[in-house]
Amino acid sequence: MEGSGQTAREVTLTCEGKSVPLNDFAKAVVINVVGALVGTLKKGDSSGEITLRIGPAK
Repeated sequence: MEGSGQTAREVTLTCEGKSVPLNDFAKAVVINVVGALVGTLKKGDSSGEITLRIGPAK
């Protein structure tokens, strides 16, 4: 992620309340994919903090 401009962003992933460790590649993927998705939404602003929560399957 060095030089990508994304290194200042913090990424955390939790599953069932447990922290899932992410390497630099996984962090970059999450930042880029989620950021791009949010950026395409009408009121989406990917420059700020993004919170995404996916509930359990029903």
